[in-house]
Amino acid sequence: MTTPSYVSQVEFDAYCENGQIPSDATQRASALAAAERAVENYCQRKFTVAGASGTTRTFTPDGSDVLRIHDCVAVSAITVDGASVASTSYQLEPVTVGWDGLARPYEQVRYLLGFWYGTTPHKAAVSVTARWDWAATPAEVPEVVKQLGRLHILRRRMGLDDAEYREILAGLNGLRRAEAFGIA
Repeated sequence: MTTPSYVSQVEFDAYCENGQIPSDATQRASALAAAERAVENYCQRKFTVAGASGTTRTFTPDGSDVLRIHDCVAVSAITVDGASVASTSYQLEPVTVGWDGLARPYEQVRYLLGFWYGTTPHKAAVSVTARWDWAATPAEVPEVVKQLGRLHILRRRMGLDDAEYREILAGLNGLRRAEAFGIA
């Protein structure tokens, strides 16, 4: 079983007890893990906080001017087939804070001088060195995880349908990646 990352087991246990949801420790741990997986699957992203140093990940360009990348808070270098790309040649996006005031991570890199190509088609040729993940976990995430975890316990006990589950997840619609909607 994985260690919870958005809500501690102690916090979740207290949440269940305050809501008078009787369950054993194994059931609560399982429900918490299932809720965190559900949030990440629904949003197609993790909401972990970025580390202090960067690491390099490699991506496959598709010949467009936009390269979809994993969530990151800062990019320190980009190379294509080992050749450095000047920071003035690309733009990290989104470029502004969202309408909700939440500082979102960068999700893509727009090449300002043409298109992202490597020397070999379909080869992972673009390397991005960045601090991956979020600056801070959005406040909605732990709250939705707790609600889903509690509902997971109740669904198993009472045979509830998925309508309430979907309604709770809908609270994260503004945090979903474009890939989660089936578009990119």
